[in-house]
Amino acid sequence: MTVVTLDDWLAHLASAAGDRVTLDTALVAELAGALGVDETELLATVQDLLDFHAGSAVDLRSGPAKVAAPVARATVFGSIATTVLRHLGAGDVPAGTANLLFPVERAEFTTGELVLHVRPPGAVPSGSGAAGVPALLDRARRAGEVVLGRRIRLVTGPKVFISYAHDDDGHKETVRALAELLVRNGIDADLDQWAGAGRQDWQAWATSLISRAGFVLVVASPAYRRVGDGFAKTNDNRGAQAESATIRDLLHRDRHTWTAKLLPVVLPGRSIDDIPLFLQPYCADRYHVTELSDTGIEDLLRALTGQPRYVRPALGAVPHLPPRSLPRPPGRH
Repeated sequence: MTVVTLDDWLAHLASAAGDRVTLDTALVAELAGALGVDETELLATVQDLLDFHAGSAVDLRSGPAKVAAPVARATVFGSIATTVLRHLGAGDVPAGTANLLFPVERAEFTTGELVLHVRPPGAVPSGSGAAGVPALLDRARRAGEVVLGRRIRLVTGPKVFISYAHDDDGHKETVRALAELLVRNGIDADLDQWAGAGRQDWQAWATSLISRAGFVLVVASPAYRRVGDGFAKTNDNRGAQAESATIRDLLHRDRHTWTAKLLPVVLPGRSIDDIPLFLQPYCADRYHVTELSDTGIEDLLRALTGQPRYVRPALGAVPHLPPRSLPRPPGRH
């Protein structure tokens, strides 16, 4: 199955136009086809958002507009959000408001569907006429999909960054198998092996994703233990050294927040002793993957989705327990 992300599409358009993206009717037509909606209606939405984000007087119907990549992204993602909200019955959402109410973080096109990775919505702007939108979105999220002209799937699971060391090719393959398993279970996981074919500034890439992640999975291995605790040579596992340094700093800055967000993961064949000491392998929780299957990652999935295995029962009433009389000793009256 071929997967094309909207960000990659826009990045390609930008690289072909000197870091500026050309918005025109051809792009709108492709997007309308991907959404399965009327092209004329979508063109009006894109124009409204372009005016909002760029203050541009360019009419796309009379010619293309070359805009900065962030403006193109906000315009295109906003048009998707606005279109979905209208389909859900939100009415005319003001330009720029849809991105707050329905924050699409990533869009993936496949041959059969459009997959939208959605963050929790922001506050509803007062006077926006969108007071009922949160309830509409809740229903859509529970359903898991929206049907326009084609099937649109909403992914609202937690965003996860996977930090690991490149011990060897076998370890990399096992980590990728774990990531694929998480994604199939609704977890929006980011992995360096999926970062795309273009040139990356890996430090900036990792720092951005770590800071935005709901959870960071630290995959235990001998190499990660060395780099995490500062025993690796300068030239060894430089990527893992940079990521672990960032993670240590975030943990030191806000231990309460990052203790909950950093989840050490022990894969099959690995040991608790492969967890870096700064993650407290023995006095804090760790997550053992017993096998690369839905059953094998159950404890990890429960932690990521906030679904405990056991739930404390409702507090009952305190029973009335009258005192008991002691029996009298023999021979006493």
